[in-house]
Amino acid sequence: MVYRNDVKYFRKKLLAWFDDNKRYFPWRREGISNYEIILSEILLQRTKAETVAKYYNVFFNKYPNWDSLIQATEKDLEAILRPLGLYKHRAKRIMKIVKELKEKDGELPKTKVELQESSLSTLYIANAFELFILKKRAPLLDVNMARVLNRYFHFREFRDVRNDIELQELSQDVINVRNCKKLNWAIIDYAASVCKSRRPQCNICVLKKRCKYYFFQNDSLEVGEPQLSIYYDEKRNYNNPGKPIKLLSLFSGCGGMDLGFEGGFIVHKNSVNTTLNPDYVEKEVDKNYVKLRPTKFQTVFANDIINTAKYAWVNYFEKRGYSPEIYHVESIVNLVKQHK
Repeated sequence: MVYRNDVKYFRKKLLAWFDDNKRYFPWRREGISNYEIILSEILLQRTKAETVAKYYNVFFNKYPNWDSLIQATEKDLEAILRPLGLYKHRAKRIMKIVKELKEKDGELPKTKVELQESSLSTLYIANAFELFILKKRAPLLDVNMARVLNRYFHFREFRDVRNDIELQELSQDVINVRNCKKLNWAIIDYAASVCKSRRPQCNICVLKKRCKYYFFQNDSLEVGEPQLSIYYDEKRNYNNPGKPIKLLSLFSGCGGMDLGFEGGFIVHKNSVNTTLNPDYVEKEVDKNYVKLRPTKFQTVFANDIINTAKYAWVNYFEKRGYSPEIYHVESIVNLVKQHK
């Protein structure tokens, strides 16, 4: 489950970080041509930005526009692209685009449908075209952005981004802001500078307060467990006049049922069956999120056997002033054995 507050925190922190740490590359300057945008993204595929930056003028001095590129043969392109690597693949991709451009009298796609039907329809190139040329909100989703998103939101096994629908939807949701181009670049630069594939610099990470990867890599973040008791601690202040019913939530998992019981939280709309339970929703927050209607329940005890569930529960409920000690990482069987 992705929490709305985590998304907002992610955006805010990375945009602020980018203001002080942005990298400068020729393809990021204002006013560059569509030609440079498209060719730059092809050069950047599976290649470090710093490497492409050093090679940038070599390529664009030789082929500064479509007219000059159309005159090149595949062998010509392989020769100039060889120092960059993947030269056969890049040459074939460029020749395919040039051929299609000739057939369409130099017309580039003008809509998303036309884009999907063109030779620019690979995931990364299509998203870059949509972002920079069609001026739409689209994620520059590659292995680097995928790594940052996976670590921060999920901390799960890596999957091929081309087939990872969940990650594609998450990336689209995350960058869906007015300054989405800046946020895209911020994520990419953060992946290169801090959230590296090997030896990520978690000690200086501006996202670590909410990052799942950081949480599970650092034992010091474990919340200490009190003496286990199947009975909730009545000495705590649970006197909330608006919530007179105390909830003992056994094996609550990530707290999804608790959110429903308590109400008042903002959750993804797909987590609520509004057909069966239309009264659960108080209002729509935006096109993806809704606010649950408040109830009279208050959680006073919850548990599960994995730390992931505890983290998710605490992430939601500590904002409501609930102590992490309410949550116990313990199985129901052990609880029963200790208190039978």
